[in-house]
Amino acid sequence: MRFPVFYFLALLLFCTSAVGSDWTLAQAVQRGLRVQAAVAASQEDLHAAMELGQAAEADRLPQLSLRTASIWTQSFNGTPRYVSANGARELIGELAIAAPLYAPQLQALAKLAHDASALAQSQLQLTRLQVGTQIVDAWFQLALAQNQQALWQQSLARNHLLYSQVQQAFHAGATARLNLVQTRLLLTQAQNQYAQAQSAVRSARRALNLELALPLSAPTRISRGTKALDNRPFSLPTIWQHALQSQPLLRIAEQQIRQGQTQISVQRAATDPTVTANLAYGVDAATIPQENDLGWQAGINLQLPLFGFGRNQDRIAAAKAHLAALRDAKNALLLQIHRQINTDWGLYRQAVVAHQHSARAAKEARQVFEMTLHGFHAGAFTALTLSQAQTSWIQAALTATNARVQEQLAATQLLLDEGRLPQ
Repeated sequence: MRFPVFYFLALLLFCTSAVGSDWTLAQAVQRGLRVQAAVAASQEDLHAAMELGQAAEADRLPQLSLRTASIWTQSFNGTPRYVSANGARELIGELAIAAPLYAPQLQALAKLAHDASALAQSQLQLTRLQVGTQIVDAWFQLALAQNQQALWQQSLARNHLLYSQVQQAFHAGATARLNLVQTRLLLTQAQNQYAQAQSAVRSARRALNLELALPLSAPTRISRGTKALDNRPFSLPTIWQHALQSQPLLRIAEQQIRQGQTQISVQRAATDPTVTANLAYGVDAATIPQENDLGWQAGINLQLPLFGFGRNQDRIAAAKAHLAALRDAKNALLLQIHRQINTDWGLYRQAVVAHQHSARAAKEARQVFEMTLHGFHAGAFTALTLSQAQTSWIQAALTATNARVQEQLAATQLLLDEGRLPQ
């Protein structure tokens, strides 16, 4: 019985470690794209559009069919109700082939179906980008919460050690009671902040687990030392050029314009003639079929629309108006994307400057705290002065941590503006 129990525990440990493993940003995005239902639905829409495109191509190919019929002529008070072509009774049994020789509308409809397939491909890319954006937000929220938790955990350990030292000194009569109470207050504040940071981590972890289709209670962590981007954004013009090439919103707008142009061709093709060739082999007789009744039938059908009371012209005009609206919508989208990139670029540059200054301020605040702590142990400062120095250092460290995460988030947002996902 020991081996099955050991095997079960080992398997449980393996599953727990797999679920609770560290996640880089790229790994989280890739898993989210695999498990999100929105991406799966968009993939199925693409599959359906591709199938419709193949069906539209098949409409231009010859069609093979079997025709069978038995027709009688009936009379009521001497008046025939049904009249067959060959007599009082007609029997038909033929294998027929119909091939479109000239069908411009079928050709336009096939191109329209291919345009719809390309549009579905771009919509899939847009869905992937939207899902990736949600995962990026959840990932950075957890990263920020983890950094703050780590900072307060260090502060809690430091304050716990400090309170123990002051408590020993107080019992030995080497320090005042005010210092004991003040250091106890620092410990209590650190405990409170650490508890809040733990709650924030749990909340952010549940949000990321939800995006990754993991159990809400899974101990998911952000991989330490993970950077949002391997390469920082180059320049604003470069980002704009990348967006023109990769942004799925622009691809969708361009493909919608192509669809609008094809729709005009479809409406214009409705006024063109259609030529179809028919070939059949079988029997079409008024008597009981005999062996010598089998024969071939061949023909060419021409259909030429002459007058439709302005119906086709109105449809063509409507398609042209729709195409003009799509072009204007693309221009509006270009302006919107340009505005978004310009705004996000400004936020990124601000985040870079804020990170640099906050990191320097945090370093200096820590030096002040360490010197104050040394002076406190030497009896030169009171616990109140130490509390002020520690509060300043912790606030500066929190600001630096937030600024670093905000810089990485701003850089990633520019990547998303380009229409690309973190790799």
